[in-house]
Amino acid sequence: MAAGMYVKREKEIVTPVVASGSYDKYYYAAGAIMDKEDSMDKFTIKVYMDDGRVFYYDVESADKAREHASAIATEGYRHNDGKVFEHYPVHRFKKVKVDGFIPTAYPDKVTGT
Repeated sequence: MAAGMYVKREKEIVTPVVASGSYDKYYYAAGAIMDKEDSMDKFTIKVYMDDGRVFYYDVESADKAREHASAIATEGYRHNDGKVFEHYPVHRFKKVKVDGFIPTAYPDKVTGT
């Protein structure tokens, strides 16, 4: 596999695993190869509220996505639609999620009981 190429599943992206200690290659469980530029073009931050609403917006990079998600999770969420400015404390939302390819050297695993 050439450097800078990525593998993703056809329908669902799974957690990447860094190969050879380098961020040049990422491997997914199975699927088709895609270029780095195609996989990192959009990052959507979603904040799931306790009343069922989901606030979302886009940022331009994986670094910005990590920064924004971390700040929201620790400081709360500020909603501003141009008409109303609202601040929601951390206890008001259920989760903060980033849709987009964010590389990691430490992928986690999930299991249930």
